[in-house]
Amino acid sequence: MKLRHLLLVAAGALALGGRPRAANLEIAPVLVELGKNAPSATVTVRNGGTTPVRYQVSAMAWTEPSPGETRLVPSDELAAYPPLFSLGPGEERKIRVGATVQPGAEERAWRLFVEELPSAVDVRAAGAQIAIRTRFAIPVFLAPARVQPRLLPSLLLSGRTLKSVLRNAGNVHVRPRAVTVTFTSLTGEVLHTADVSPAVLLALAERTGDVPAPPAKVCAQVRKATIVAELPDDSVQSWLALPDGACAP
Repeated sequence: MKLRHLLLVAAGALALGGRPRAANLEIAPVLVELGKNAPSATVTVRNGGTTPVRYQVSAMAWTEPSPGETRLVPSDELAAYPPLFSLGPGEERKIRVGATVQPGAEERAWRLFVEELPSAVDVRAAGAQIAIRTRFAIPVFLAPARVQPRLLPSLLLSGRTLKSVLRNAGNVHVRPRAVTVTFTSLTGEVLHTADVSPAVLLALAERTGDVPAPPAKVCAQVRKATIVAELPDDSVQSWLALPDGACAP
């Protein structure tokens, strides 16, 4: 029997910067923001490999209906042209991306997938082999008619586990520069700082996560925890008093 194994390499693009590589696939930009004054954009795809490759482009509506849940559903409300194309080694192609819906009260979000398709050689090849295919996800956002950002960070204690809660009460996504939790003593001395930064938080979404506990040597001194979210133009914070022994093992 002929045996063929397929390995699919997926790469997310939730952080900005440069032209990323996923195997031999290069894409720029890594995030697309559309709006009333910018209804479409261009994404450049480059084949950085040494063999011809076929690519397929598709769009998925992106929502987070409950904390920690990511839902992706095929969508025709984000158009990409061309949906299929081939690139020789070193060649690049520009993809036109645009929303087919108008801006509404809330931001719309999609993930645009650029996926490598198997070649005819891959399909006909005999014997056992491993074929590596690349799939890259580009976040695409359509700004609402009126932008109203609002991030609400908070902390809660569940037993002896401290949890960070980030609730986006605004109508646009939030990408904090940093979110940290600082543990302080009764006198205000900083004993420990933990990073709880998310990559991106969609409009009206909420994310909860465990906060790494301070080292055992300072746990007994901890009396307060403060969460601070650093935004591009502002910062927001909240704090929680911790009872004696709250972070003890």
